[in-house]
Amino acid sequence: MNQAKKIFTIAILISIPIYSRAQSSLTDSSYISPEEIQAADPGASGDPFADTGVKSTLPVVPSTPTKPDANSMESLLESEVDANALGDTKTPVQDEALPAFPESAVKAPKAAKQFPLVEGSIPPPPRPNAPAVEYIDHPLSKQGLYLIDEEGRYHYKTYEFEKTTQSSWIHVGSATPTPDIVAADGVTTYEDLYTPPPYPIVQYDYEWQPFQKFGKLGLQLGFGAFFSKGRGQYTTQPSDPDCSPCEPEEEFTFVGVPLSANVVYRFEYSSRQWLVPYVGGGGSYYALVEVRQSGGTPKGVGTPALTGFGGAMLSVSRLDPSARYTLISEYGIQNLWFGLEYRVVQGLSEELDVSANILALALVFDY
Repeated sequence: MNQAKKIFTIAILISIPIYSRAQSSLTDSSYISPEEIQAADPGASGDPFADTGVKSTLPVVPSTPTKPDANSMESLLESEVDANALGDTKTPVQDEALPAFPESAVKAPKAAKQFPLVEGSIPPPPRPNAPAVEYIDHPLSKQGLYLIDEEGRYHYKTYEFEKTTQSSWIHVGSATPTPDIVAADGVTTYEDLYTPPPYPIVQYDYEWQPFQKFGKLGLQLGFGAFFSKGRGQYTTQPSDPDCSPCEPEEEFTFVGVPLSANVVYRFEYSSRQWLVPYVGGGGSYYALVEVRQSGGTPKGVGTPALTGFGGAMLSVSRLDPSARYTLISEYGIQNLWFGLEYRVVQGLSEELDVSANILALALVFDY
């Protein structure tokens, strides 16, 4: 009985909204009131359960339908009906289309958090009803930033170690001894007129590396410069008791420009090698010029020489990856080296002997 009561209660709760929606169709021609049933069939009682022999406790629907009040609802819920008496009796329900939701009731999905577009990234595809998003370049995109993930981590591009075939060398050092040059009188020497050793020398070399299978073998072309100052000497000393010996006031400037062609081999076998020894050698031609303070045509001569050198380089960029990234991205320099070099120059002329020993610091750029 309790189960039948629950079933009946559920049926009543379902039929209430159906009943309210069906009011508009009560006046339809398909609806027949109990009075019309009795008028057509005097033996009919108007009770839908009259022909089944079952006494129904449901009230007969009047000809003029009325909306049930609270008391009638309560009486319906308190009534008890035998489950066997209900049988398969069903109340027909008229189908009715549900009203469509207005477009304003549909909310657009909340836009997900988006990061500004950086260089090299692909913008996401547009989403329906999503707000318009303006993409701009991130300030760090120039430094390689290409992605900011959902956890706020910054992703940067990395530059691979490219193969370098060119280098520039800058040497700054000092040379000893001074050139062994004798004047036309056969007595006066270079040391008699100019500053004593050591004398400063600078040189620039361009290197091309065509062979890199085992170490690096390069060809160098370069030029340099060194100079010194001094005073001339009298061929005949003046008879002046205030100076003995007397020295002229006029100054001389001696300039040497070595032009060199060398072959250099680097003991470099790995792109991560931070210390690289090297050796090299070749030939040079020294252009020598003497300029007088009083003017006149400068005097110039030239002499050949042989050169041999060796040293070691320390890679700054390989020791500091951040510095290497800056050099590559900003200046296109793959490696930056600091080196220490010892060079020997052997003159091939006895009258103009430019033989010297040179100790120099080297700054090397690979690109």
